[in-house]
Amino acid sequence: MTTKHLRIPVEDAPVADVAALFDDPGERRRPQALLLAHGAGADMHHAFLVGLTESLVALGYAVLRFQYPFTELMSQTGKRRPADRMPALESTHLAAHNRLRELLPQSPQVLIGKSMGGRVGSHLVARGLPCCGMAFVGYPLHPAGKPWMLRDGHFDQLYVPALFLQGTRDKLADLDLLRKSLEAFAGEATLEVVEGADHGFALPKSMGITPVEVHADLAARIHRWIEAET
Repeated sequence: MTTKHLRIPVEDAPVADVAALFDDPGERRRPQALLLAHGAGADMHHAFLVGLTESLVALGYAVLRFQYPFTELMSQTGKRRPADRMPALESTHLAAHNRLRELLPQSPQVLIGKSMGGRVGSHLVARGLPCCGMAFVGYPLHPAGKPWMLRDGHFDQLYVPALFLQGTRDKLADLDLLRKSLEAFAGEATLEVVEGADHGFALPKSMGITPVEVHADLAARIHRWIEAET
């Protein structure tokens, strides 16, 4: 495996460029390229995203993960910042998508997003961004404690296969509401429930499952879905 440190120029954002990491398994690389976006609460260096990336690369996938402008600024200043507004998030996500296409022009892309990162990618796909599928690692269907504020208005414009990995303790996605929302999803949507997981896919200690095992399980679920649907 090789890791490349990249800078991706962005527009309509409070920074000129953002950092990215491209992990490539090399000769055993699978056909699909994965674009992995972080959520609102942590950047691309968070242990969860690192562990998920390592597990996906071990399965043979090339993975590009990147910073959004607000986490880029946090890394430069050391100060917490709120997430960017949607135009800056989308512009950065699109730039990362284009960079991955430059790196692997023959590889169809699967967009994978942790929480907010998945939502941002889905808005781009709803407007025509090409990809062969999307995997949502904890889709933020509604704010915590506000199940009436659904973020599903664009589901009927998403025509690509999609995988939703959701925990039973996820406060940002009532599973019954999500199942109902997926009835309007334009493409083939697959819901896989992770028993005991919260929004960050942390499990109760009583289950005796380590974070490394969680990462490997999520990667294996994504791999099986990619093999079946894309």
